[in-house]
Amino acid sequence: MRFPICLLLAGLILFVQGLAASIVDPTFRAGVTPVLRGADGLVTAIERQPDGKLVIAGDFQRVQGTLRHGIARLLEDGSLDPTFEASSGPDGVIRCVAILEDGRLLVGGDFRQWNGAAVPGHLVRLNADGSRDLSLAAGPEWTGTIRQILRRPDHRVLVLETRGTGAESKPAMELLSVDGIVDPGFAPTISDGGSLNRMAAIPDGGVLVVGRFQSFQGLPLTNLARLNPDGSVDPEYRIPKVESAYELNVATAGPNGRIAVGGTVTNLNAEAFLAFAGTPSSEVESFLAGSKRATYGPVFQLAFDSRTNLLIGNQWAVPLRASFGGFLLMGSDGRVASPVGSVTASEAQPVALPGGGFVSAISGAMYSGTDRWNGIARLGEDGAWDSKFPPGDPVAGPPSYSVRELGRLADGRLVFAG
Repeated sequence: MRFPICLLLAGLILFVQGLAASIVDPTFRAGVTPVLRGADGLVTAIERQPDGKLVIAGDFQRVQGTLRHGIARLLEDGSLDPTFEASSGPDGVIRCVAILEDGRLLVGGDFRQWNGAAVPGHLVRLNADGSRDLSLAAGPEWTGTIRQILRRPDHRVLVLETRGTGAESKPAMELLSVDGIVDPGFAPTISDGGSLNRMAAIPDGGVLVVGRFQSFQGLPLTNLARLNPDGSVDPEYRIPKVESAYELNVATAGPNGRIAVGGTVTNLNAEAFLAFAGTPSSEVESFLAGSKRATYGPVFQLAFDSRTNLLIGNQWAVPLRASFGGFLLMGSDGRVASPVGSVTASEAQPVALPGGGFVSAISGAMYSGTDRWNGIARLGEDGAWDSKFPPGDPVAGPPSYSVRELGRLADGRLVFAG
C-alpha cells in the first residue's frame, strides 16, 4: 500500500517546524533583553526635517531594538519616531536621502527592490509616514549606486551616481524633477579615470562639486568645480591650493559665504587635506595638511554650525602625538579642539543643529566611560559628545556583530557568543 504523498509532505513540514523550534533554547538567558542605543549597523545618511526630526538611513535592521530596515526617523531627543516606518524597505544599502518641501523623501542607494517590488533606477520616493510613493517615474535599469541627492532652489534635484561595478565603474551626474523625470540636457563629463565624490549647495544658488579630476565639462578644472544656478560650469572658479590635493572627498558651505573642502593630500601617505575659502572669492583663508607636527587622516565629513565652527570627520588623527578620535572641532579662529570620545567617522555628512552642535554618523560605537551607543551621536556646542543622545539604558562593552566563540555542552547543545 502506497503512502499518500500529501501525508508525507505534511509530516515533513511538521518535522522541520519542530526542529526549527528546538534549535534555540528559550530558557537560556530568558530574562535578558538586549538593548542597543542607536542603530545596529552603519548609518550612511542623516537629514534634518524642518520640524527638527532626523531621518537616518544606511545598512541596519534595528534602531533602539525596534525593526527599521535601512531607514528610520528620530525625534529631536534621538528616540525612535513610531509614526514613520518603511516596512521591509530596500534589499540593499541606502546611501542618501533628500527631504522635499512637501515632506516626502527621495531615497537612493545600492538597492534594486523596495518592499519586494522592483526599483530599476535605485531611487524611490517615500511619503511622510515612510510608505512608498508609487507615483515617482521609474528610471531605466542600470547597475551601480546613487551616492547623493541634492535638492535645488528650482524644485529639481541633482543626483550623484556611480554606474557600473569594479574597474568598469564611472561617475555620473543627473538633474531630475522631483517626479523623477531626467533633464537630457544636463550630463557633465570629467577626465578619464576620475571620480565625483560630493556636491554642496552654496548660498548664491550654485553647487560645488569635488572629486578627483583634471577637467570638468572640458574645462581645465582640478578636483573642484562650481556649477552656476542654471547648471552651467563657472570656468573662473579655482582655488590653487585645492589643486595640490590628490583627491577631494567632501565640501560644505557655511555662514558668511565661507566654504570648506576636505580630502587627501596624496595617494601614498593618505594624509588629510583641508582648505577654507570665501565665496565667490577664491582666496584661501586657512589651510591644513599633514606635516611632521600633525598627521591627520583623510577628511570625509565637514559641517559648519551657525557660529562658523567646523566639524571635521576623518578616519583617524594624531596631531602632536596626542591620540584623537575620528572627529576634530575647529573654531572660527582656526584652532583645533578635540571632541570627547574615541570613534571613527562614517560617510554620512553631519547635520548642524540650530542652537549649536551637530548630529553625526559614526562607524561602530561611541564610548563615554562605560557607556556605549551606536551609529549616530550628538556633539554639543561645548565640543562634548552628548551621552544622553540617543536615549536609552547604558550598554557596556565593545560592539559585536559576529559570532566569535562557539562551544559544545556535555549534553550536545551548542553555545555561541558574539
